[in-house]
Amino acid sequence: MNTRFFLSVILISVFFTNCRLALNRKVKYDGLTLNLTALNAKSIDIALLDHREAVTNGSQGPDFVGYAKSRTGISWPMKTRSKNALMVDLSTDIVSSFEKSGVKVTNVNTKYNDDKDEVKLHLLNLAGDKKIVLVFDQLHTDGYGAQYLNYKLTLYLYDSAGQLLRSKVMIGREKIGGTVLWGSGRFKTYMPAAMIKLLEDIFKEALPQ
Repeated sequence: MNTRFFLSVILISVFFTNCRLALNRKVKYDGLTLNLTALNAKSIDIALLDHREAVTNGSQGPDFVGYAKSRTGISWPMKTRSKNALMVDLSTDIVSSFEKSGVKVTNVNTKYNDDKDEVKLHLLNLAGDKKIVLVFDQLHTDGYGAQYLNYKLTLYLYDSAGQLLRSKVMIGREKIGGTVLWGSGRFKTYMPAAMIKLLEDIFKEALPQ
C-alpha cells in the first residue's frame, strides 16, 4: 500500500512538473548581458533579421521563442516575457553589451518580411567602422521534459567600405536542461543562459580577436 502511495505521489509530481512549462510560457530574453569585447572597432552598425519559418509563414508572431509540450503531448507556443519581438530583445541585449565595452552601436530595426539583401544594403550605407548582419533561419526551444535549443544563424561582418570580411554559420540542436522523467526544471534560468552562450559563441568565432 505504501509503495503504491509513493508511486502515485511521484507520478502526480511528474505530471504537474511537466505541465508547468506548458502553463507558464513566458521567458525573459530582455536585459541579458553578453561578453562582447573582441571587436576591433570604435563604432559598428548592426541588424538582426528574423527569417524563422514559423514567423515568416505567419503561424507564430515575432515574440515566439519556442514550444512547450503538455503531458498529453500538445505543443503550446512560448513567448518573450517583455512581449517584444525576440529580435528586439536580442538586438537590445547585443547593443548594450557592446556599448559596455566602449563601442558605439547603431541598431537597424528590421521586420521578419524584410529582404536580406535590402537590409544589408541599408546597413552598408551607414558610417560605422564595421557592419554586422545576423540572420536567424531557426531559433527556438522545444522538448518533452528535456528541453533543446534549435538554431541556424548566420553572421556577416563587413568593413566600412562594404567589403565582406567574414561570415559564420552555426547550426545545431543542443540539450539545455530538464529531463524526460522529471520535467523542464528551471527553464526560466537555463533558456536565457543558453541564448547568451549561443550569441557569445557566434560573435567570438566570427569577429576579429
